[in-house]
Amino acid sequence: MRGPTKKGQVPVRIHSKSRLAIWPPQRRARARADAGEGGADEGAAPRRSQQLWPVVSTVAHRASTLSTDCRQCRAPSPAAGLTSSAAVFGRRTGDSQKMIANLAQATASTLAAKAAVEATGAASSAPAIALALAALSRTPAPPVAARCVANDAQPVRPSTFEAVRQAALGRYLGRTPSACRAISLLHGRGCELHNDHVALRSFADESCGSGLAFLESLFLPFGYAARSSIDIPGLPVNARWYEPPSATSWPKVFISELRVAELPTEIARLVRERVGNYYLPAGAGPTCAREALAAGDALAIAGLMEAPPWASEFTAADEALLRSLASMDGERASALEYCAWTLTHAHRWNHLTLLVNTLGAGSPAHSLAELNALLLSEGFALNRAGGTDGYTQGSAAQRLEQSSTVADSAVHTFGCGTQRRVPTAFLELIERHDGFGAFLGANARGIFDSTSTLRRE
Repeated sequence: MRGPTKKGQVPVRIHSKSRLAIWPPQRRARARADAGEGGADEGAAPRRSQQLWPVVSTVAHRASTLSTDCRQCRAPSPAAGLTSSAAVFGRRTGDSQKMIANLAQATASTLAAKAAVEATGAASSAPAIALALAALSRTPAPPVAARCVANDAQPVRPSTFEAVRQAALGRYLGRTPSACRAISLLHGRGCELHNDHVALRSFADESCGSGLAFLESLFLPFGYAARSSIDIPGLPVNARWYEPPSATSWPKVFISELRVAELPTEIARLVRERVGNYYLPAGAGPTCAREALAAGDALAIAGLMEAPPWASEFTAADEALLRSLASMDGERASALEYCAWTLTHAHRWNHLTLLVNTLGAGSPAHSLAELNALLLSEGFALNRAGGTDGYTQGSAAQRLEQSSTVADSAVHTFGCGTQRRVPTAFLELIERHDGFGAFLGANARGIFDSTSTLRRE
């Protein structure tokens, strides 16, 4: 069925399986194919309460057709027009639906950026992404003891979560070419690769709600088990990790949230204005999550992690202010850098981690130190966050060793239409000792700095 259109508006098909269909049909079909799903993407007509979704989908669809021509002729940027559309739509439907419109705008910006990348020939990265996806989709999974996983719960709707994981993984790899290169290098040298964990960032505040609670709601329904909370020394951050069902090859999940009230007053006000009530139980985040989970819509669930919901509100001036303050405030620099990254990228996978323990007998590296040396010899930039060698967090005596690359960077379009290069995501390496399956706050403190603009190699 086609949604209602106005003069000059591109008609799009409406996906009625979920009210969260923020991708146009060809985008959804392509993503489903990448995730190994089949079937048509059409259904019965939506209920009257679903009328906002044709507008949302139309905005995303129109952005997917844009190219770099607008920049060459100095026409108004796509992001500026989409910001205006989202704002008008928001005034018409209320704050929660405005945030949903922002989600659509963020998705649209992602599609527009993809179109621009393809126009410049950079789509040649697709084979590298496909290779990395294949290398990380190891079957069967490594032994439970080697993965240091302990969760006897049965996985719930495993095919749905696997589709979520594949969609989120593909998008992470798309913005982290250094991870693709490292995975290709290691796979080509006989390593057996396993993703130990992924990490997501968010905010926490009385007025905004808990980002950690929102994000954990995307994992617990599939059989993940909440484990211990983690204190991050020197950072106003709450963190907790989650164990996947042992019967799966899914990664552990590390979720953190920045305590907004402990930021400088000016910055706390900025975060509250941008995030709004997104995380509150009746806010757009939890509402969309409940509906996506009830519908079993894997792409919508992945979209809640991938599309920054406040993208149309966060400007280049906001980001510049945060980075500038970070450069001047040594005590709170890491917190301000965390804040800048999370307002830019929201809940996207911040990093993916390769487990040294499962690299296999054919691997050229059998310890984290050897793996660090291998990557350094191949020209990778590692995060100099400390440790005895300058790169390694923790020790064998502490039963956990970790290191990470310096985050990649990419040109990002802010809500104001300005484009600027920003840190994106990075690759972590981890070695677990004596079956230790948890995390150490002191280690995490150093790993966080991989996205800092103050630690560029």
